[in-house]
Parts: sequence; C-alpha cells; structure tokens
Amino acid sequence: MENVEFEIESLSIKIYTNIPDKEKQIVDFTRNMLIADSTSGNDTIKDNDIILTDLPFFTTEVEYPVYLLNKLDYQERINFFFNANKFIEILKQYYDKDDELLNSTSTENTEDEANNSYYDKRERRTRKNIMTMLEVLFPTKFPVINDIHASYDFLKGKQSTRALWFNPFQTHYFSYLKINGKTYTIKRTVWLNDMLNHPVYRKMLVEYRKIRKWADEQLYSKDSKFNKPEEQLNENKNKIQAELDDIKQIIEKLNEIKGKTDATSGFKALANIIKDFNMNTDESFKKLFEAEWIKEIDNKKKLMLTGPLTEEVTNYRKKIIEKVDTLKKLHTNMQQINKVIKEVNEYFTKKLNDVNKKEVAVRKFQLAMNEYKDPFRKSSNTYLQHLIDELFKDDATATQYYKLLDIIYKKYIQGNALEPSEIKILNGGSNVEPKLVNVGISYINIGDSKKPTREVYFMIDLIEGEVNNDNFSSIYCPFMGDYLGNQLEYLISEMRTSNKNMWAVDSNRKMFSLKKIEASITNNYSQKMLSASDSVPDKQLGPNQLNSNHTSQPNGPTPVDNFMTYIMKNADDVDEVITSLKNKYVDDSYISSLHSSKILEQIRDMKDNPFATELYGIIGLWNKDMLTKNRTVIDNLVKLSHSISAKNDMIAREKESFATKNDPTGKTLITLNKTEELNNLVSNIANKVLSHEDSKREKVSGGTRKHKTHAVIKKKYTRRQR
Repeated sequence: MENVEFEIESLSIKIYTNIPDKEKQIVDFTRNMLIADSTSGNDTIKDNDIILTDLPFFTTEVEYPVYLLNKLDYQERINFFFNANKFIEILKQYYDKDDELLNSTSTENTEDEANNSYYDKRERRTRKNIMTMLEVLFPTKFPVINDIHASYDFLKGKQSTRALWFNPFQTHYFSYLKINGKTYTIKRTVWLNDMLNHPVYRKMLVEYRKIRKWADEQLYSKDSKFNKPEEQLNENKNKIQAELDDIKQIIEKLNEIKGKTDATSGFKALANIIKDFNMNTDESFKKLFEAEWIKEIDNKKKLMLTGPLTEEVTNYRKKIIEKVDTLKKLHTNMQQINKVIKEVNEYFTKKLNDVNKKEVAVRKFQLAMNEYKDPFRKSSNTYLQHLIDELFKDDATATQYYKLLDIIYKKYIQGNALEPSEIKILNGGSNVEPKLVNVGISYINIGDSKKPTREVYFMIDLIEGEVNNDNFSSIYCPFMGDYLGNQLEYLISEMRTSNKNMWAVDSNRKMFSLKKIEASITNNYSQKMLSASDSVPDKQLGPNQLNSNHTSQPNGPTPVDNFMTYIMKNADDVDEVITSLKNKYVDDSYISSLHSSKILEQIRDMKDNPFATELYGIIGLWNKDMLTKNRTVIDNLVKLSHSISAKNDMIAREKESFATKNDPTGKTLITLNKTEELNNLVSNIANKVLSHEDSKREKVSGGTRKHKTHAVIKKKYTRRQR
C-alpha cells in the first residue's frame, strides 16, 4: 500500500433487508455478496487480478469524485472500494493538504468556532461520501434509477432528489446481492442515519421510555384514583382553599354574635393568619397549625364565655379545630406527593453515575448507554456524542439529554407540536434542522486495528431474483401495477390514521418475487397485453397472494377487498388499538409493523396467537357469501370470543400470581400484557366480522329475506365484552 497523508479505514456495513425471514432481516455485508451486472461486460466479479478485501474502504479526508466514479464500469467500482491501492490512487489527486477540514485551527475564529466548523464540515463530507458509495456500489435501475435516500432527510421533512436526477448519457447498472445462495436485485437503498430508524441508536430511546413509564407509575397514587401528581396537587389545593373559606365564614359569624368578649381574640388571631396565608409556603401552614390561638380560647372560655353564647361559640370552635385537622392531613398529603415528584425527577436531573440504580429499568438503561461511548461506539455527530458522554459526568448535560429524548418522543412518536424552546433543543441551537437526531456514522471497536473502525446501517429493499435488461421490460407492467396498487392502498390508509409516523422509512416494505411475477405473466397476461401501455395491473401479484391456478384475471372482489370494504371501512378503533400497542412496545418489530391496511395479512401471519389463526380461517368462510347469513360463521365467532375471554381471565390471574409479581426483570408481566392486548385486537376485529355477518340476509326456503339483528347472540356477545 502506498504511503499517503490521508487516512483510510475499513467500513462495516449492516444491511436491513425486506426478506420475510427473521434470520435474514439484518445481514453483515461482505464483498462476495455482490454480483456484477452483465452490462458491465463481466458476469462475475474478478478477484484474481488484484487483491480485494471483504469490506470496503472509507475516508472523510477526501470528497469522493462522484462523476468520475460513475464513469467506471461495475468491476472497476468494486476494485476502487475493495482495494486500498486503487482507492488511494484515484483519491490522491483530489486530496488537498490545505483543506480547511484537515486544518481545524484558524486565526480568525475562536477555538470553539473553529472546532464547530471542522466537525460540521466533516459531517457534511461524511454524508456526501456515504451517499456516493450507495449510488456507485449499490445502484438501482429498476423500477427507479438511483433510488437512494438518507433516513435523516425524512425526519427533516424532505427526501433525496437523487432519484430524479441522472445523466441520460451515463451507463446505469443493476446491482445484486447474493444472500444464503439466493440472488436478489437491489430496488431501493436508504442510509439509516437518524436516531429513530437506526436499529442500534433506536434502542437508547426504547430503554429511556421504559424509565419514563416506570417513573410515571411511581407518580400515581391509589388514594387519588391514579390521578397524575399535578392533578393530585391541584385537587389538594382546591380542598385546602375550600376549608379556608369555611373557616373565614365561621369567623364572620362569630363577629356577628352580639356581646362578644375577649374570648374571641383567639379567633381574631386565626383570622389574621388566614388573611396572610400563602398556600405555597410551609411557614403559613406552620402558623396555622400552631396551638397558640387555640390555647388563648381555652384559657379564657371558662371566665369569659357565659350565658346563651357558650354553646354556640363552643360549636364554632369545634368546627374550626376539625377543619384545621383536615388541613393538616391535606398538607401532609401534598408534602408526600412533592417528595415523590422530587425523588422521581432526580432520575432525570442527575448524571447517570449518581442515579439510584435499584430499579431494573434504570440499570438496563445505563447498560444500554454504555454501548454508545468509548470503547464500543461513538457517533460522528459530535454534538450528540457530547451529550451521551456527559450524561455520565454532568447534571446539566444529563438534564438536557433527557429533555432531548422527551422532545423526540413528543414530536415523532406522539406527533405533537413543539414549543419554540423545544425546537431549539432538538436543533442543537440551530433553527435549520433537527441536528441532534442525526447519528451520522459510527466509530466502532476503537483502538483495535484488526477490526473495522467505522460502521453504517443500510436499509435495502430487494426483489427476489435477477432483474436485468433482458426481462425488466416484460415484467414492468405487472410489477408496477402491484407496486403502485400497494402504494395507493398504503397512502389511503395513512390518510385516516391518526399516528402517521412519516419518519419510519420501513413502514411500507414489500418483497416482490421475480419467479411469481413471471408465473403470473404466463398464466394471466398475453404478450399483446403486456406490450400495451395502458395494461390493467393485477392486484393479485403481491407476495403470498398469487394464485397460479387461475388462467385469467379474477373479476370479482378478493378476500382482502371484501375485508377492507365491509369490516375495515370504519377502523378508527382498530387504529387506536394499534397505535397504543406501538407506543407501548416500540422495541417489538412485529407490533411496529402492524397497520390497519394490512391487518388481514398480519392476522394470518400471527403464528404465536392461535386465536388469530382461527379468526383468519373464519374470515375465509365469511368471505364466501357477502349476501346470505352463514350460521356456522356466527357460531364460530361466538365460540372464539368466549375462548379469548377465558384466556384473558387466565392471564389476569397469572398477572396477580406470586411468580409474576416477584419477577425481577418484569419480562413476565410485559409478555402477559402484550398477549392480552393482542388478544383484544383479535377480539375487536372478530366483533366487526360478527356484526357484518349478523346483518346479512337469512336463508329461508324459497329464497332469502332480510333478517333482524340476532338479539340473543348480540346480547350474549356484548355482555361478554364488558
């Protein structure tokens, strides 16, 4: 390797695929997974002419010449990224020793300003070089040329425009990956470089939300019907004010008593205390509770209170004492609430090293956060990394970091608007973009020269099979018909979903199989139909939906069509349940994928839930006739509902068991809650199917007639749902 002045490093790449196999969801990329595009003049990637490494090289000290690299054939691109000498040979002519990025000091700026400029420029160059590598090494040609993006752009509310701009005179390549012996065509690539989409950095938000959930539970009081602490305090203050008003009225009545003597001077002292009373100070309560004014009345009442006034004044005194005792209890309750608030808030205002770690959620969070600093991992975003490092050292920075995570959750998960002060925190003091959500590129295994020193995550959508120049024109129409149909269905469902999570780059992924598309063409299309520009797209072309036994396109509605039309036409309640599940179990990949527009397919794939499997079978029977009532469907749905209710009763008892309550990890309770809520989701949908089936016409001899709602079953079902 040549001795050069700029540094090059190995880059570890993790690929988040859309392959419907959990073991293939995230794979480690190596060069031998690449397959050369036949249009490059080579059917295989050569490795006998020069030595090629398993991992590509990377640098931030030279900006990649994207136009030059795009002129290389695919084999030359491989040689550039996987051979150090080739990498250096091409880049050294663009290396500038006087580059401001390489000289972080400046006589015109302060040291902080110079460092900020250096890190900002380095981050911009990192982004450019990573995106260039995606464009050059993982190009896309079908169905869109240069369909590459960065997830951070989605959070900023914009998407890459690279896919719209390309040189028509430049050769464009397909790119392929071989995974477990299968060939896949790359359809779309996204660099995962933000905190919510990055599989590793998302964990910090997930673990933090567990602490917040635990903290919220500590702030609830059974004595106050689980009101929030702020509501409890307000309720106590209102009660205190009511007691004070009553005492004032009693004192006014005492003043109206004719012939009053000095025996009422104790009440006068009380009146002065109440007049100057401040509910927010303990000093006011101390004066109210001291016994001096009571003693004054007690010492004089035998001498001064005589005649008919004695009983009336004594009764007023008794009422006042009772109300002061009530005020003592209310004040004690407020002190306890404030104590709990203070203790809980300390978890979010102290550096992590000083926080009490007796709680499991806190310990797990600390263990997780240890993974984001030396020697394990560091973000190239120095602003974010500073917060993470100082989280362990400084109270003020720790407080700022926790506020940042709360703001991210509020804006992106809950979808709520931010205050100007919150926007400033999210933007790291900038008014331009949410700077602190950007995780950049990771520095990993720092100090070990034998291992890769940088790491990135790419989300790559794949087509099963090899799409090439010979077949892409023939599969274009059916592929695009299915693809656009899926997009339209997704967009329509998103319009009526309250929690859109538009930042989630993996929210609408679908695996297309070349073999299934070609089989569909053989069975469903003529060559003339395929060559027509206005070819009708086949809705059955999606994965797991193709029926190769049909020799022509089905004219009637599919089960999915009927289900979406009749069962999910008013699905706000289902959306609410799904949103609640996603907010509670953000680290569960299956729950994160739930969507009302795909719920029938997802019920079918809910293998761990026998009720879902049973419901899917019942829906198949329900779909056979949209007009006539099927008594078997009704009976099966009622039995299913009873079974779910019985199972949830068992879960409720198990949640109260000794083993569950004494599980130090809390995992048992989480699993039980999740199972119960998924059961409720299945029950909710079963209820909708039952309502629709019960509304169909009753079959009678000689035809059908509209049947009234089956009261017995409906009553039975409704009672069970309470």
